[in-house]
Amino acid sequence: MQKNESIHMKKHLLFALFCLLTLTLQANERLNFRTFDVKSGIADNYVQSILCDKYGFMWFSTLNGLSRYDGYQFKTYTTTQLGSYNNDIEFTAEDASGTIWIKTPKSYYFYNREKDEIDDHITPILEQFGIYGTPDNLYIDKDLNLWCTVNSTLYYYVFKQKELYTLSLPQNCQVLQIDCYQSSAYVLLSDSYIYHVDWRAQSLCKEVQIILPLGWKQRMYIDTFSRLWLYVPHTKGVCCYDPNVKEWFSFPGEKEIANELITAVIDDGKGNIWIGTDNKGIYISYHQDGKGYERLSKEVDNPFSLPNNHICCFYKDHSDIMWVGTSKLGATFTSLHNVTFETCRLPQQEDVSCIVEDKNENLWLGFDGEGLAYYDRKNNNYTFISKKKDPIPSDIIVCSYKDSKGRLWFGSYGNGAFYEQNGKFSKVATAYEQKYSIDYVRCITEDKYGNIWLGTIMNGIYCLDNSGNITPYTMEKTGMLTNSITTFSCADGINLYIGTSSGLYCMNTATKEISHLKDNNSTSNLFEKVHINCIYQDTRGLLWIGTRTGIDAYNKNTKERIHLSTQNGLSHDYIRAITEDKEKNIWVTTDHGVTNIIATNSPEPSSKFLCYPYFEEDGIGNMAFNNHSITCTQQGEILMGGSGGYLRINPRFINYRHKSHPVIYTSLYLANQRMEVGSKNSNGRILLNKNIQLLNEITMDYSDSNFALEVSSMDYNSLHKLQYAYRLNKDEEWVKLEGNRIYFNKLSPGTYQLEVKVYENNNNYKNSKASSLTIHVLPPFWLSVPAYICYVLLIASFIIFFFLKMKRKHIRNLNQQKREMEIVQQHEMDEAKMRFFTNVSHDLRTPLSLIIIPLEKLLASNLEKGVREELELIHRNSETLLNEVNQLLDFRKLDQQKTQLMLSYGNLSDFIKEVCVSFIPQATKKGINIRLHISETKMDMDFDRNKIQRILLNLLSNAVKYNYDDGEVIVSLNKISVNGTENVQIQVADTGIGIKDENKDKIFDRFFQEQHSTTTYIGNGIGLHIVKEYVTMHHGTITVENHIPKGTIFTITIPITHNYAVNNEKQDEDDIQKETPEQVPNTTNVHKTSLLIVEDNDDFRNFLINCLKDTYQVFDASNGKEALGILAHQSIQIVISDVMMPEMDGMELCRKIKTDIRYSHIPVILLTARTADEHELSGLKEGADDYITKPFNLEILLLRIQKILKWTKNNHEKFKTIDISPSEITVSSLDEQLIEKAIRAVEENMDNSEFSVEELSSYVGMSRGHLYKKLIMITGKSPLEFMRILRIKRGKQLLEQSQLNVSQIAYQIGLSPKQFAKYFKDEFGYVPSEYIKNKDTD
Repeated sequence: MQKNESIHMKKHLLFALFCLLTLTLQANERLNFRTFDVKSGIADNYVQSILCDKYGFMWFSTLNGLSRYDGYQFKTYTTTQLGSYNNDIEFTAEDASGTIWIKTPKSYYFYNREKDEIDDHITPILEQFGIYGTPDNLYIDKDLNLWCTVNSTLYYYVFKQKELYTLSLPQNCQVLQIDCYQSSAYVLLSDSYIYHVDWRAQSLCKEVQIILPLGWKQRMYIDTFSRLWLYVPHTKGVCCYDPNVKEWFSFPGEKEIANELITAVIDDGKGNIWIGTDNKGIYISYHQDGKGYERLSKEVDNPFSLPNNHICCFYKDHSDIMWVGTSKLGATFTSLHNVTFETCRLPQQEDVSCIVEDKNENLWLGFDGEGLAYYDRKNNNYTFISKKKDPIPSDIIVCSYKDSKGRLWFGSYGNGAFYEQNGKFSKVATAYEQKYSIDYVRCITEDKYGNIWLGTIMNGIYCLDNSGNITPYTMEKTGMLTNSITTFSCADGINLYIGTSSGLYCMNTATKEISHLKDNNSTSNLFEKVHINCIYQDTRGLLWIGTRTGIDAYNKNTKERIHLSTQNGLSHDYIRAITEDKEKNIWVTTDHGVTNIIATNSPEPSSKFLCYPYFEEDGIGNMAFNNHSITCTQQGEILMGGSGGYLRINPRFINYRHKSHPVIYTSLYLANQRMEVGSKNSNGRILLNKNIQLLNEITMDYSDSNFALEVSSMDYNSLHKLQYAYRLNKDEEWVKLEGNRIYFNKLSPGTYQLEVKVYENNNNYKNSKASSLTIHVLPPFWLSVPAYICYVLLIASFIIFFFLKMKRKHIRNLNQQKREMEIVQQHEMDEAKMRFFTNVSHDLRTPLSLIIIPLEKLLASNLEKGVREELELIHRNSETLLNEVNQLLDFRKLDQQKTQLMLSYGNLSDFIKEVCVSFIPQATKKGINIRLHISETKMDMDFDRNKIQRILLNLLSNAVKYNYDDGEVIVSLNKISVNGTENVQIQVADTGIGIKDENKDKIFDRFFQEQHSTTTYIGNGIGLHIVKEYVTMHHGTITVENHIPKGTIFTITIPITHNYAVNNEKQDEDDIQKETPEQVPNTTNVHKTSLLIVEDNDDFRNFLINCLKDTYQVFDASNGKEALGILAHQSIQIVISDVMMPEMDGMELCRKIKTDIRYSHIPVILLTARTADEHELSGLKEGADDYITKPFNLEILLLRIQKILKWTKNNHEKFKTIDISPSEITVSSLDEQLIEKAIRAVEENMDNSEFSVEELSSYVGMSRGHLYKKLIMITGKSPLEFMRILRIKRGKQLLEQSQLNVSQIAYQIGLSPKQFAKYFKDEFGYVPSEYIKNKDTD
């Protein structure tokens, strides 16, 4: 009996131990599941089969199609378009060649990866392996080799060896299941026997017979130990046969699942068998002895538990992720190496603000509002302690600490600190509450002397020694910037690290001295004005400082500081709490998840620590962590307090695996539309000719400006943590990508090498392999190769065309230049001729002057009648010759466009009459009668006398030359109105030979000459051209028409204007001509006027000397240079100079005279054969006082000389008047300035009787001799007389305007009264006193 009781007791103990072990395993190896359902994009929630292909895509066979998952998106493939009555997919499997086989209820298909579609043409694929016919069954074993049955033949194709094996099946037997592991193959046939396949003997060997319950289909599965698991889906029970020992195997949990409906069986790779049930979730039968089994099922309060208990299938991928297909909620998966977080919920669901473990390994939890909780590990129960029921001072617990004596210290918000010892709570510093404000305690620690340090929220630090005395340390005492203490750390017992809201400090607990943390690169205070959230000193001696911007690892020995943030892998930059596990790894809670920091041996500071973040998907859930609420228990568990409970994790079960993450290109998008294989863009071009996973390059059109590529690393367990980085060329920087889609917008034409890799912690890309894809962006048509060829051809054509054109142009230019050279040569010849004739004309005018002037002088004397007639004949022909010369000169001026219109106002009727009358004698000698018809005797208007005279003389001359004997010329003058404007019409009609009609338009062209047989006279062809140009200058017109019955009529029409006054120089000249030479006074008495004649023609110069020497003293010079020499030594009153002379011409001589103060007063008369008006203007501009054209009338020259002398004499008389302006008696600006300066000098020294001529000369800047000549010529007075007259003028003014007496006035003007009276009488004819009396009488 006792033995039975002992046995019974042992059973109970074993059962309790088994249960405890099971619970421990549940706590330590808790699995977190993540689920995909229809809402996530899967085709149907009923998942019958799962596959992971060689690219990493997950394939889910559902009742409504085949779904492919890349970690971000689902894509569904259907079979109805291939003739299937529905989209039910039973299973999918991939062989070693990468072909994915798909089974439906009626037939087999395969996935055509190149076309990215399901294909039903499986026969060609099987035939290339040597399998012919339609397969009845098709299997892919665990070695990824192909099994196939066709009729009664079993085919086995080994891809590695590329060999096909065949076996004949027993008659009337069907294959129910085939499986093979490491070349050990077993076949389950319909005869209830399991056969072992012996390929060497080409036979099937019976292994064992099994009676399976009736069901839809029998299944057989071979595990990693080559054990066979047999079951019928949706029926009860599963059995296991071990071929190695040839016996049935009893596994843990076999009895518990004996009545469960089994749906699937799989091995997790370690011999642990996962058994899926129809409604009870998953049973895991562990291979290890004594480990037993575990059941996984849906937990209502755990979002990371199995989502559904209705299991359909299993699949374990190469990343040790277990995929589970359900019949209600799609598919779910869990990592077999998952970091398992257990959420410990509390009944009150309060925030856990602090956690501390006592010496008995029991837990004390502090709540933010509900006091304390005591967790008894042995009894697995919680005891809650509150202020209402228990002796604790506050329910708001902020911090906790276990000291060296085993006491548990707690800090509260509002009621100070207290501690627990042996179940009793004691409040600290009750006697000091009124003296110190230590109610709000945020942190507690202990130094090596047993002193307890309390950090308060706003009142600094307090030290509680072993005697119970409290010493405050505030900012006033310590030099800290604030009294707001946030955290403590005193792991070595000496250095107390103090975290505040404004920085980090270190206090020596022995000396109580405060210091700052320094950096080895600078002397500045580290963490100055930084809010410190938490501090922790690890076993390596590193100080970990948590802030709101990340975490820093500070080595106090080397002064090295390493900063970590989200860029280095932290889950969030806001650090809440820090602790260290038994493996010396750091655990950090943040505002978004948990981070495990592991130290490495890397020499680079940025790689010394690796960060492994964990988020909601890793089992944390929606836990929000609190400050300082973290601890590492003696068992090595990490406990992290937060909202509603705390998390528990055992780091010993974490497998830190460094996996490479190859990146796969999954999709191409154009304008946000997914591009399928064979689909076309807007230009009709196919972008993807096959699946993008099979492409090394893609080609985009220039118009495809907005496209995108999707990528995936297929790391399903870590996709929520992974980020990608890409670059377009190897020399560019990596760009961090948000999400898994890379957008490209308006890439320039060219080739790009896109590289994408997984963005790893610490910004390190070295360990991650990049996936490359070449992107060709085609240029637009205008930048394409054909376009460039066209451009080259166009440019070449243009160059050729341009070359040919330039060649033709060059030839034309050569011809043109040749013609132009001929024209230029002809023009130069014409110009040479014209210059020759012009020069000859100029040269003729001087001899003509020597002929005409003496002739006129002779004709003016008393001559015999015969002699007079001969002289008149000579004079008449000389005038004709002169007229021809003038006409030639006029044409030359027109040709050089130097002719100007010189209008004057006058009576045109009288002028025409005068010209015609002067021509009558010449016409009468030829027997031509000239008649005048003038409608109005007075027709005043503006006209150029010289040019109108030329017009009439040319027309009259032609009318006489080309007339018949006894012919007639009629000149008529009429006033007409044209368009409301008054015009004068002059007509010259003759009865001559006339002009041919075809030549009427050419008659006014230069050098045009009409040939007539009736006359021998041939003109020069320039007369009518000059006529037309002169008429045009008057804004008039000239026409020619036939004079009926014979002859020609020239009609001139000129508009009448009245813009100029009647005054003109011709009138003055006429007046001068009316004067007789006898009127010139005889100045040959004492002092003759001296003239200087400058002429290079000796005959003409001698002729003028002879004509003038009787009246004037004449000096002569042959050129301007010689004339200047004479002026320097002789007193000359007038200079008469020719213009055209050698060495120095007349223009330059005139300019030098008028710009030299010594000679500027001398009048200059220019004589020239140049008749151009502009020549006359240029001469007058140079300062000439008169301008006479050769040949001239001698009497006119004499009168011009006399007029200048008379003007000089008048100036001398004017100088005697009281108020005379210097400009009225000078002929140049220099003379005017000289007189003004001389007058000013005399006026400034008016009362200075000693002012002399020498001083006056010095004042004006001239010698006494030159000043004498100057004043004599301008004023007629010597310098002494000039000063005396100015003094007398001033005296006369003073006599008229002042009340001074004669003596006073005399002294005021620099004279004695006697001198004043004498000079005044000489000047005015009476003495000053008489002048005053006469003025008073008036």
